[in-house]
Amino acid sequence: MRLCHYTYRRAPLRHHPPNLFPGDDRQQQAALLRQTTRWAAEGIDIIQLREKDLLSTALANLARKILETLHGTPTKLLINSRPDIAIATAAHGVHLTSVPGELTPSQVRLLYSKFRLPPPLITIPAHHSRG
Repeated sequence: MRLCHYTYRRAPLRHHPPNLFPGDDRQQQAALLRQTTRWAAEGIDIIQLREKDLLSTALANLARKILETLHGTPTKLLINSRPDIAIATAAHGVHLTSVPGELTPSQVRLLYSKFRLPPPLITIPAHHSRG
């Protein structure tokens, strides 16, 4: 069994308190980096970066910082629903959603190969099946 945590600095109100990490964006991201370090030390296998409110550049920068904290650990980073960011940051993989028109796992594997990246870890929702 794999242990997985997903990130949400600001979670949807119906599921969590409005701010899981107090402060402004910079403070929240710093707290998230500390948390990912703890998760890796605790032996979490996968961290799914799921920060839907961040623009592409900010998301890529955060992913790179998390990857730095995970360096030398077996913990893998997946980027939620953004194969472009996963490839640009050389993340360990991507979580694909069930949005119509999204890349398939086969397409993501091909892109990782094209950019000479190691084969990605790809997850999909349990209620959705694709090639």
